[in-house]
Amino acid sequence: MKVEKAVKIKITGWTATFTNIFFKTGKILAYEMPPLSSLIGLLSAAKGEVIKDVDFKIGYEFTYRAKSWDAETYYKATKRKDAKGESSVWFKNFLYDVELNLYLTDLSFTDYFKKPRYTILLGQSHDLATVEEIKEVDLIKTGKGTINNTAVSVSTKGVSGVPIIMPVKIDLDTREILNQKPFIIIKRPVSIENDNIYMVKGENKDVYLYSPEFINAC
Repeated sequence: MKVEKAVKIKITGWTATFTNIFFKTGKILAYEMPPLSSLIGLLSAAKGEVIKDVDFKIGYEFTYRAKSWDAETYYKATKRKDAKGESSVWFKNFLYDVELNLYLTDLSFTDYFKKPRYTILLGQSHDLATVEEIKEVDLIKTGKGTINNTAVSVSTKGVSGVPIIMPVKIDLDTREILNQKPFIIIKRPVSIENDNIYMVKGENKDVYLYSPEFINAC
């Protein structure tokens, strides 16, 4: 069986806000799992430079204790010096008491997360996060296993649910969506057979790894 070296990074926070950018009508919904675009942004912050092309595999598990709403005031900008910016209120969805476990096959992120270049956030600027643990693990490719608390491509056989469009890659300069795909959010254990399933040695746990080809496809 194929074995890949990886780094596991445990990140926790009080809140996370993974905004559903496709749905804004007075209330701003949040994804219950982080989109790959958010994870790439987080990795870019730790590394200190924008990751434009991913050349390593990414897997994750994400949990939260509660989901609620917050009221957020925003102001419309204006170029007129004699005009006051109009204000309004959004009701924004957020997740509380969160934990993210990342599995990355690029071991250089061990050092990046020990001394991250920029602030580690789980969504927006107020979603400050803490790196709790960093360790190297062996991932054994099994092709089958039980996964939970993650999101997988809608084309994955053996999973069911409501498809939801999530951004995969975003241009961090222009905020243009470069790649978006439909996913199924998994919040209960599901046993499947898939080439992207790996067992985490010593943890009695399976993880779904996204390939660079899947992430970079535009």
